[in-house]
Amino acid sequence: METVESLMGIEGQIRAFYYDAWGMIDHRLDFGARRRRPPNNPINCLISWFNGLAYALVRNEIAKTHLDDCISFLHSSQEARASLALDLSEVFKPAICDTLIFEAVLREQIKPEWFHQEDQVCRLSELGRGSTLESWVRKTEERVQGEPSFREVIRQEALALERDLLGIKEYRPWRRKI
Repeated sequence: METVESLMGIEGQIRAFYYDAWGMIDHRLDFGARRRRPPNNPINCLISWFNGLAYALVRNEIAKTHLDDCISFLHSSQEARASLALDLSEVFKPAICDTLIFEAVLREQIKPEWFHQEDQVCRLSELGRGSTLESWVRKTEERVQGEPSFREVIRQEALALERDLLGIKEYRPWRRKI
């Protein structure tokens, strides 16, 4: 890898292959091309919504450390956002966001009234936001078999990064146990 941009390009290609594979799991997860601004169908809408929640959660946990959330490793600090939160949230999106979407689709929890769709733009309704927020809180706050919650894991990840940057302890990334 010669540049951060080339690394991010490869990451983008991998993510596209990953999203393309969703339809192989279940036809209801086949949402076509990823569209962000604005999302054009319910699955794209849910991806954008949950990714935004992940970004906000990670940003909140970074704020509890001494890290500067504008200094990052991958995302450009010129994006006028908390770039470090974008970097760290990438680690947790599959474990939290994508899992919530899979659960909602495969358990047939998604309701048509969750969405407002017109002119190739799909937005969550108030009912959809409320229902998905309940799932989000449950997923990020619950402790399973004595393990820390995702919120706690994210805070631990930010602290591990801080300790590494301060030369206290080498950073060892979080890995999901399967």
